[in-house]
Amino acid sequence: MKNFLLYGLATGFNRLGTFVVVPLLSLVLSVDDFGKFTLYAIIIQILTPVVSFNISSIIARESAENWRATLTFVNVFNKISLAIILLSLITIFIERYVFFEILIYSLFEALFLVNTTLVRFKNTTENFFYISFAKVILLLILLGGVWFFNKSLLGNIHNLILIFSFSNIVVAIPYVKATFLKNAHLFNSLKYICKKKYILYFALGLMPHIIAQWITSGSDRFIVKFFCGNISLGIYSFIYSIAAAFMLINSALALGMPQLCVSNYKNYTSYSFYKKYLMVISIFWAFFVMAVVICSPIFPARYNFNSSLPEFIFISVGMYYLSFYYYYSSFIFYERRSKELSFITVKVAVINIVITIILTATVGILGTAISTAISYFVYSFYTYRAVLKDQYVKGLFFPLIISLFIALLAFLINKFFL
Repeated sequence: MKNFLLYGLATGFNRLGTFVVVPLLSLVLSVDDFGKFTLYAIIIQILTPVVSFNISSIIARESAENWRATLTFVNVFNKISLAIILLSLITIFIERYVFFEILIYSLFEALFLVNTTLVRFKNTTENFFYISFAKVILLLILLGGVWFFNKSLLGNIHNLILIFSFSNIVVAIPYVKATFLKNAHLFNSLKYICKKKYILYFALGLMPHIIAQWITSGSDRFIVKFFCGNISLGIYSFIYSIAAAFMLINSALALGMPQLCVSNYKNYTSYSFYKKYLMVISIFWAFFVMAVVICSPIFPARYNFNSSLPEFIFISVGMYYLSFYYYYSSFIFYERRSKELSFITVKVAVINIVITIILTATVGILGTAISTAISYFVYSFYTYRAVLKDQYVKGLFFPLIISLFIALLAFLINKFFL
């Protein structure tokens, strides 16, 4: 239980920059720039597993059985990434290019992901927690320092990209350095990797699933920009960033639920566990939605949040359904049916893009928000149906009823009491 809580807290800290600090940037960024910054953030989230060749999956799969191969992959990635980052920094100091800024950010994120995954599997849970906490502290120090020195610098999205990038440098001190000390020259390491190509193929084979997940969660912003323009993108991005704060809960579930399912499968499959899960998630989500609705008058006026409440509700409903995807997908993870899970994810990503294009083109950002709720419900439903092949589990009837009730209650509170 201690490890589960620490993993959850560490995941929350890792996501804090995305789901808490980013909404606060709406205070210093224009509506237009806020939308652009969220687009860059989505691109970086998609690029992170790509530029790292999904080495974090290699660590998860091979660290227990093949430590030398695991460390070699990490060692090579660290050396090449740091060299590219250094060259890119030299380039942008000569002249600013967004491409190199995004490359630096994605490589720093990949370094953090790969090396903290190494910590999770071969070190202590406490160390993983401490380094995740240190990243948040460094980000806040960097933002606070720039604010104190010249707060107008925070109004530039290029400066923000570099600030968020450098918050990942905490991982370089104890862990990147350690991998340099424990392995051979780069050329010898590359020769060794060539002999272990099957390990890399395994990691690359999982990439469609990972990329499809990010497409499902991030393609809506690009579609809004195409059909509705930068101002609508900024407004929608602000609404989405507020609703996505619930992902602090979901991120902990994504990390903890598979581990809980594997360690205590009999209890996990029981109806009593489902009832407790339904109750806890529903209470957290209802409290979150009501808190946002009640606090909505303090949000920046230029984002016109009150008139955009329907969009917030629909996106939040989608986040609620996603919590049940993590419950159902853990069964599939336990049964090692990764190909089936990847197929479901890719299929939902395609459905999501089609629905989002149609609804955004006809209804605007309200249609985009509706498509988010539909897509995450479909994602959870398909995963639930896949679980039913081998295990009877409760479906989405109760979550559907609860989401409708809370959504209606939020509308009534906003209309009559605010």
